[in-house]
Amino acid sequence: MTDNSNQASFLDRVSSLVDKWARAIFFGIFLLLPLAVSPFRNLTADFSKHFILVAGIFVVLLFCLISFYNKQLWSKPKNLISYGLLTVGLATLLAASFSENTFLSFLGLGFEKDTLITIVALIIAAFIPSFIYRGKDDLPKFSFWLAMVASIIAILETVFLILINLAGFNSLARFVGLVSSSWYEEATFFGLIVVLVLSLSEFFAKKSSWRFRFFLILSLVLSLLFLGVINYWSVWLSLVIFSALIIVLAVRRSGWVEILNISTLVLIISLLFVIWGGTNSWLGRGVSFVQQAVKINIFEVRPNWSGTYDVAIKTLKADPIFGIGPARFWHAWELSKPSSVNLTPFWNTDFSFGIGFIPSLFASHGLVSGLAWLALLVAIVFLVFIGLKKYWLKPDEKNSLVVLAVIPVLYLWTWLIFRSPDLCILALAFAFLGWFLTGAKEAGITTNDWVIGKSNQAKVLMSRLSWVVFILLLILIAYLFVTFVSLFVFQRGLNLATVDKLDRASSWVTVATWLGRSDIYERQATGIKLAQINQLLVKTATGSPEQIQASFLTLFNSALAHSAQAQKIDPDNYANWLSLARVYSLAVPLGVNGADNQALVAYKKALELNPTNPGLWFEMAQLSLASKKTSEAKDRLNQAIALKSNYLEARFALAQLDINDGLINKAIKDATDMVKLSPNDYNAWFLLGYLQYQHGDIEEATQSFARSLQIQPNYGDAKYYIGLSLDKMGKRQEALGVFQELVKANPGNKALEQIVTNLNSGQPAFGQPAPVKTPTKTKK
Repeated sequence: MTDNSNQASFLDRVSSLVDKWARAIFFGIFLLLPLAVSPFRNLTADFSKHFILVAGIFVVLLFCLISFYNKQLWSKPKNLISYGLLTVGLATLLAASFSENTFLSFLGLGFEKDTLITIVALIIAAFIPSFIYRGKDDLPKFSFWLAMVASIIAILETVFLILINLAGFNSLARFVGLVSSSWYEEATFFGLIVVLVLSLSEFFAKKSSWRFRFFLILSLVLSLLFLGVINYWSVWLSLVIFSALIIVLAVRRSGWVEILNISTLVLIISLLFVIWGGTNSWLGRGVSFVQQAVKINIFEVRPNWSGTYDVAIKTLKADPIFGIGPARFWHAWELSKPSSVNLTPFWNTDFSFGIGFIPSLFASHGLVSGLAWLALLVAIVFLVFIGLKKYWLKPDEKNSLVVLAVIPVLYLWTWLIFRSPDLCILALAFAFLGWFLTGAKEAGITTNDWVIGKSNQAKVLMSRLSWVVFILLLILIAYLFVTFVSLFVFQRGLNLATVDKLDRASSWVTVATWLGRSDIYERQATGIKLAQINQLLVKTATGSPEQIQASFLTLFNSALAHSAQAQKIDPDNYANWLSLARVYSLAVPLGVNGADNQALVAYKKALELNPTNPGLWFEMAQLSLASKKTSEAKDRLNQAIALKSNYLEARFALAQLDINDGLINKAIKDATDMVKLSPNDYNAWFLLGYLQYQHGDIEEATQSFARSLQIQPNYGDAKYYIGLSLDKMGKRQEALGVFQELVKANPGNKALEQIVTNLNSGQPAFGQPAPVKTPTKTKK
């Protein structure tokens, strides 16, 4: 009897300790996530945040399983939201199972937000608050400490901006944007903090200490200051809505005296920014001045509703049930993006999501998963309505806890519809959903739990299942760690490649390919091998022909092997076929037998997978030129221009071919037609000016270059040629001023420095008359 009692006491102590650890780790994950940066310069914060979230959630689940095992009782909330979460998990599993690339849809590369492993971790995060719940103070504490983290972030980023702008500590730039690299994501986070602070202030802070209230006000002020600097209109609009909602709920509890409170002040400030925060208004101009003063660029590019809808509809026609696969929206975008996108500077960007997180899932996950997410949204809205109704009927402290959870849930899940937030916001959406479930249970909105373990047979079954899940979690945590290490090694290799340390870069990236199964690693390894081949061909004078040939074959075969492995990992990624095509294209001028045909086959496969990409036609034209097939090259350049009418590189190459064929007048006419079609395209004006310069129409060329610079004042190529044009016209002092400005923008450029020296000595720009060369890109 005594032994059994001691054993029970020991198990109780173990369960209590495990519960404490699970609770501490869960709090730590979500308080650390907004602050997390990479501990290594070689790794971006996105990888670190993903590892912290997914691995951390799995560790917490391990502790919860141990606790359940010790108690021999397994329970889980039983309500509409729980059903919705499980349905989303099952639908994601099915979508990943039927994906065009199952491995990548299941596990991804270590940073994706909609792979099965990430979605499962998020769903678990929504259930964990029910497992670690102690009492009604849990959610207020979680919200308060999250507000304190926001204060720390605001203070740190302010200090970093000051040090960068005043003291020149540019190395701190990677720490600006702790929550996200997107300022709009930062605004979304600080908007969350504002609604949390307002909720805490109205419903929980009145009976708290002055220190508690002081730190809440501090967090509110700092958050509003950052929101003012970022000036994201959509966040201000959401604050108008949520501050008004909080005022209404506060008035319902305490009467009209609550109309004069801090929420009203936030409502007024938010309305000011909504009405006068635009760039053409007095407030918007003031914000723009501050942004320029602190040198932050508030800019974001993402598909619009129309583009997302087009991609989703076309993808669902091909794969209606399970879509193209989790973490594969970028491929759906390649196949179905609107043709108008090619006219923008982002024509070659493969977006991972559309306008919003949930709308994008209809394309990547299919109807089954998309409808499961809609069902979850309906369940959330329904229980939120029940919770607000219960508070309205009885606005006591217990129901106030529901309100504290409802406000952030509504705020965050709204953003999942209208934005594709970074992992931090996405994770907080699920965490607060979990806290809402605990608050709903505390208030009696939901009362039932799934409880397993009342019978001996159920206990045996769940014990064995717990061991299986326990082992699986350990394997997944180990996999995540190895993936994290491989990402670090890979990024280290890329950094070395950017400074031309190609041999070391190749070694690091090769190790990354051993550690992780990723077509990105293999493609980059291929690219480094090609760079080594180019380096080898430049240094032909330093070795014997036999040594050079042997080195070439080794590098060439290695490049082929890496590109073949990339195709094996993901045969539906056009970039892998493009990588192979580039390997063979490099060998064409060297006379490698059959290289042109192999390159063409790879290009055509890439074009099949990305049919609207004009860059593929352009590279195929380069292949034709390497094979001395000028007519074919012209046809392919025209194909590229048909897809992207403002494709400067293709038009420039076509103009060069026309010049070589004695058709410069035709080239000038085509360029003139282009500027008529796109009068605000600085590239088009530059091309026209270049052709006029080649033809000897110097004054007309000068006017065209000037027009290009009027549209894009920092366009280096246009400055270079307008300087040459001025020199040709005998205006050497003006030309000297242009080239002096270029030297400042391009320090260490010997060619530009020599031109300045020549002009200073009264000579022409090139000293002696020299043939005009094809323009070289200069820094803007």
